[in-house]
Amino acid sequence: MTNKAVFIVGAGKAGVGLALALTDVPATLITLSTNKSKIGPLVCHPLERLKDRTSVARVVILAVPDKALGETLTRLINEGYINSSDVVGHLSGAMPSSIFATHNLAGYFSAHPLHAFAPVSQALPMPAGTAVMIEGTASKDAVAIFLAAKAKTAIIDPANKPLCHAAAVAASNLPAALLLTSAKALSDAGVPQAELVAVKLANSLLANWERSPNINSLTGPMARGDLATIKSNLAALEGNPSLQTAYKVLTKLLAAELEQEGILDAKTAGLLEDILS
Repeated sequence: MTNKAVFIVGAGKAGVGLALALTDVPATLITLSTNKSKIGPLVCHPLERLKDRTSVARVVILAVPDKALGETLTRLINEGYINSSDVVGHLSGAMPSSIFATHNLAGYFSAHPLHAFAPVSQALPMPAGTAVMIEGTASKDAVAIFLAAKAKTAIIDPANKPLCHAAAVAASNLPAALLLTSAKALSDAGVPQAELVAVKLANSLLANWERSPNINSLTGPMARGDLATIKSNLAALEGNPSLQTAYKVLTKLLAAELEQEGILDAKTAGLLEDILS
């Protein structure tokens, strides 16, 4: 538990999600506007609230877009909202904490929650158990705050942040492209409510994977080594080159994992390579 006052600057997805998760820590959500407002149960205080020095020991978390981090901190320092007694952190997965190193601060950190935050209109808290990767001179403060939010924290080497972020994007953003393209194909095949069906299919995989996070949770032709079905799938996608290309690329990736785990034998993997070529 942190003994410092926590201020979250930025009432976007991440700021709201974190503020809602901090039920055991008094966290003040600050907007960059001059107006007080509400998001769900949260009160969003105007920027002037950040000048509240009731507590000398403060942690200010900038929950703003990556490109705005530097200019936001500079502005808040120049206008007297943040000073040298404050610890300042950010939530960017792509940027290191060292972008704050040139400023006179009590400490700094980056804390990247590996979670796709809900839209602000839904006002959902960051789920308990969310993995949060932390680094910086004030890592202890960040760990205390995110443990209070019931997250699972780990320290990351700043040099590994770009790889972590790229992998996180691949897991949490890029599947949307596959879902959208698959939903269109389902619709073309006459499946009603195709978008919802595509999401439910994906959710069934994820639910199986969450219960048992390993490759043995997979179903479908790849897991069975059913080359005839895969060949038939590719033929059916001749009129949808985008989805066919994605199908081939992802099948190759999955085949490599299945072969490595001994689920797909070398002979079948070779035959599959011929089909995909």
